[in-house]
Amino acid sequence: MREIDRTFRWATLLVVLAYTLDDMRRPGALEGALRGRLTSFALYFGSAAACWTAFFLSYYGWTEGQNYLWEQSIIVSQSAYIHPVPPVGVEGLYRELSKWYWLQLPWLLTFLFCSWLLLQSTERGERAFAGEWSAVRARSIGLYVLVTLYTYVIYPRSDEPHLFQAMLPSVAVLTALLFQLDRLLLRRGATAVRAVLVVSVLLACSTIAVSPRLEALIPSEGDWYGHRMRYLEYRPRHDPAVRNTSTEITDRDWDIAINQAGLCLDGLTRNGSEVVVLQSNQLLNYLSHTKPIGGRYRYLFYLLRNDLIDRGTLEKLVPHEMLWRLVIEPSEVIVGAMGKPPLLVQIPELRPVVERGYHVVQRYAHILIYLRKGKKLPPDICPEDAMKPRKARKRGR
Repeated sequence: MREIDRTFRWATLLVVLAYTLDDMRRPGALEGALRGRLTSFALYFGSAAACWTAFFLSYYGWTEGQNYLWEQSIIVSQSAYIHPVPPVGVEGLYRELSKWYWLQLPWLLTFLFCSWLLLQSTERGERAFAGEWSAVRARSIGLYVLVTLYTYVIYPRSDEPHLFQAMLPSVAVLTALLFQLDRLLLRRGATAVRAVLVVSVLLACSTIAVSPRLEALIPSEGDWYGHRMRYLEYRPRHDPAVRNTSTEITDRDWDIAINQAGLCLDGLTRNGSEVVVLQSNQLLNYLSHTKPIGGRYRYLFYLLRNDLIDRGTLEKLVPHEMLWRLVIEPSEVIVGAMGKPPLLVQIPELRPVVERGYHVVQRYAHILIYLRKGKKLPPDICPEDAMKPRKARKRGR
């Protein structure tokens, strides 16, 4: 489906390009308009490239800049920044959003734009917009091209949050095209057509309407530990608008486990120290004021833990000494997870290190806290697992 959508949008952009070039070569077009616009674009592109180059060199310098560009080229060429497209018309993460085809709104925009290209004409445009028609038409084409190019950035990671970001600007451009088609085509019965359209839009919006809560605007302290996230609350256990991301644990229990693990990790470590996190969650380092492993290469380890790059790509970019130090000098505390943590899968040399040199001292749902063997968990440092069933107290006779 992703390849079909990409081909479809490339075809539409080619149609826009052909229409623009044909329009500029018509007898009524201004003399030298094509050359003048291409010159303006070249000046804009050249000045933007010059400013970017100046900023880039002043920030990185020549040698570090070359290294940065080389790293980015390897990451872009080797990374697998993809995600399965959500099934059409089936309840997804945002429940009704996918069920009622809202994520396909950019498709509707493309069809409407093609209809606009076929139905608009100079005669109709000048009759509806008078002397402003040329500028109105140029804005419409520009808006559609910008929104379509924006979807190329978002669509590769085609999960629901990214598709939702692609949908939002499509709404504004869709409204602009509907307004123009209204002015171009509707004469008789325009009020009835507009009324039907308004009712249809309201009915469609009712499928994803969520009642706002004024409590969300009050800056009161929430459930999370630490000053960095103290105004955030746990996600609700039963959210009518958002489905749990996992079938094994609710989002609320997930938040509680991460919060408690971050509190425990903060008590066991020093601020600014490196901590090996075997799973993909980045909040644990953030909550505990610790640093992820890798130093300046920590972003690459983040990509590795999230399966966006493989071991071979990491070895091309990270010095061998860095990987070897991770095995021979791991951190005092290691954060693991049940099952197969992604870092252990990608770097299996770490598994015997963890199994022989560390033991689990605390568990929070799926999160495991390891200390070196021989070290015990200090008292009153780590909170109890909130999801662990408590034993009933024995009552006296």
